[in-house]
Amino acid sequence: MRRKGTVAVGIGVAAAIVACGLFPDVGDLGGAEDASDAAVPVDAGVETGSEAAACKGTGGPTPVDVGAFCIDSTEVTNAQYAAFLASQPDASLFPPSCTGWKTTFKQSQPPPLGSDDYPAVWLDWCDAYAFCAWAGKRLCGRIGGGPLAPGGMNDIAQDEWYVACSNGGAYVYPYGGAFDASACNGPERDAGSVLPPTSVPGCTGGFPGLVEMVGNADEWIDSCQTSTTGPEAGADLCERRSGSFEDPDGSTQTCAFSRSGPRSKEDDDIGFRCCSDLAP
Repeated sequence: MRRKGTVAVGIGVAAAIVACGLFPDVGDLGGAEDASDAAVPVDAGVETGSEAAACKGTGGPTPVDVGAFCIDSTEVTNAQYAAFLASQPDASLFPPSCTGWKTTFKQSQPPPLGSDDYPAVWLDWCDAYAFCAWAGKRLCGRIGGGPLAPGGMNDIAQDEWYVACSNGGAYVYPYGGAFDASACNGPERDAGSVLPPTSVPGCTGGFPGLVEMVGNADEWIDSCQTSTTGPEAGADLCERRSGSFEDPDGSTQTCAFSRSGPRSKEDDDIGFRCCSDLAP
């Protein structure tokens, strides 16, 4: 198992416990890089408790209604990313932060044969953003759409990914309050690679229908800034959540964990999932 590079951790777990579906009314929080306007309402109903809702989006994993928004049930798979490539996407899907230097959507390392249901990895932030826009969704960021400001990380009124993983701040881990080294594809499992989401049945939560919210692959989110200090001063850095199978230990396997890296970074343990709004 190789040790990952410099890790920036934000583990201030919110103390508030918010019941499923009763999140703050954040209104219309559109942002400069918000792709949600391109979403096409479809009947993609997924049960949450006793109710089903239609989520916006036409491609990628089945979305799960988590109350104020929807989030993909799994990380985007190789087969789903291949469908995106087969549609011959063009550069109009990239936000301004990617134009001028980003010219291709292909995974820098082709997925091996027989891995269609594995998470799509070897993708940078721009690839993730473009896929979500193509799918009629958005790269998870701020509730209501748009980038999540660095100060909004782990805020249940702002942070889509954290709300979904922690059940609105109720859980430290998506499956509960106590660490279980065998629950997900983290370093303790020593699998040596990402795994199909259905292969680790214990890695569920924070809402019914969500899997692999920690472990397996890091997940890009829409939260970026220019570093002002240290050896990365001036670099354009974006956040990744969930921790991965390659981390040194299980300390990364919490809903509050985050690490930053260059927008252009790719690796065998970096993937993503998308978020979207409820269809009217």
